[in-house]
Amino acid sequence: MQNLTEMNRLWIRMQYESTKERSQIEADRKELVIALGENLILLSSLESVDAFIYQSYVLPRLLELIHNCKDTLSQQCLLECIMKTFSDEFHAYTLEELLVAFSNLRHIVKTNPFFISLANRLSLYAIKNPKEIEKKNKNLFGPFQNYIERMLDEEGEIIELDRFLDLEIPFLKFSISCYPKNFDNVKCIIEHIASLIQLQHKNNFTEEEQKGIAKLLGIALKPFSIPILDMQQFTSLLNCLPEPLKIDLTKKILIGLGNSSKRIKSIETADKVINLIMPLIDMHIESKIELEDIHTNIAKITHLIQLPDPQQTFFIIMKVKEIFSIGGAISMKYTYPALAWELYCLGGSISIQHSKDEDMKSLQLAVFQLAHHLVESIVPLGTVTALKLFLQGALTLNSIGFKGEDTEKLLLKYLYKAFAMYKEELDDKEEKYKVLVLMIGTLDQITLNSTEKHIELINKVIEYVSSLKNIKDQLSGLLMCSHLCVKYPKVILLSSE
Repeated sequence: MQNLTEMNRLWIRMQYESTKERSQIEADRKELVIALGENLILLSSLESVDAFIYQSYVLPRLLELIHNCKDTLSQQCLLECIMKTFSDEFHAYTLEELLVAFSNLRHIVKTNPFFISLANRLSLYAIKNPKEIEKKNKNLFGPFQNYIERMLDEEGEIIELDRFLDLEIPFLKFSISCYPKNFDNVKCIIEHIASLIQLQHKNNFTEEEQKGIAKLLGIALKPFSIPILDMQQFTSLLNCLPEPLKIDLTKKILIGLGNSSKRIKSIETADKVINLIMPLIDMHIESKIELEDIHTNIAKITHLIQLPDPQQTFFIIMKVKEIFSIGGAISMKYTYPALAWELYCLGGSISIQHSKDEDMKSLQLAVFQLAHHLVESIVPLGTVTALKLFLQGALTLNSIGFKGEDTEKLLLKYLYKAFAMYKEELDDKEEKYKVLVLMIGTLDQITLNSTEKHIELINKVIEYVSSLKNIKDQLSGLLMCSHLCVKYPKVILLSSE
């Protein structure tokens, strides 16, 4: 440690040597940096220097040396040597001391690069050693937060937004790496940015600042799409962006929502999501692949709608359906099947949760009627998809708790439509066999009060199987149909005629 002190003094003295050329002084300084680094490497490699010794003795002496040194370049060099020489484990152990030193030096030394480097290194360390962080029970977020808030208090009115974003972005990555489930940390970082903008009464943003805000929000949205949408600060930051950046960010939000395990559980959140995706619904995009990707991701949002009240859920689905229809055929092709599926799930949940509530019967029928309408709308856009959805609708109706005349009429409506589509619109031979297998399976599982209607449908499917061109498919299909005849022997007589 004494050697380091002597080298530092030599460093400062070199600054005032007027007899040497400037280039020679710089060359001497570089050699001194190497010597300084070698000494610290030797120090860090000593077996007796563990995290505790480093925190208790080594780092305080090094920070004291930096503090007593009045040469800016020397201070910067010493900080750089400390950062590069000692391990991430040591830095995690002494994070608070390091950041206090950064704060004290911030006005004379450019500490931003050190802060960014430290945040990035500890992010990687946390990813590789999650158990170490948990075992040490170290709150690594707190010291970073204190550093940022101290900077806001001292320089809030004059700090440049892009410089501040340069700190917050690695801080955000660090927070998500160390505490992937802690939304409060992410919320705190977004509030920092919003507070700075409000404090400076900033209305005009440079291109770099806009890109920085978009990047920060994009990182935060990946793991926390739904809770962030409920933040007022998110909306204010989003409004700072020009339309192209806002559209790009919305696409990232869509991906984040699609991968989210969270659910939309309030009308307010649903409205925010709808308003957010509205510009994408009918946006003109030349690339067919990109267009399909966008509408596929939009369709995924429907699976997040899970309000506690079935009536509210139905209301939101109807609202979403109207929004999706604005996008025309391309939007309906991808979003209507997803909506129909969610309606089936809603209808099934009504039976489970409200099996004794007769007042819910009309709502349940309305749910399946809307689903039928949606599937019917996509028949020209995807025959096989629509046909499968009609069969699934029939199966779901068969499983619900409310069994009455209206329910059976609606179930038969689903089945008749599926059978009519098979006969009139399905041409592909391979698809015909696959669909017939599904139709046979559906008829095997459903139970109808009207035996005549059930026998009629079974005979139709036997007729369709018999008309298959491939003998192997025909025999296989008839074998499967034989299971349908167990309940109704009359089927065999009808089919033999």
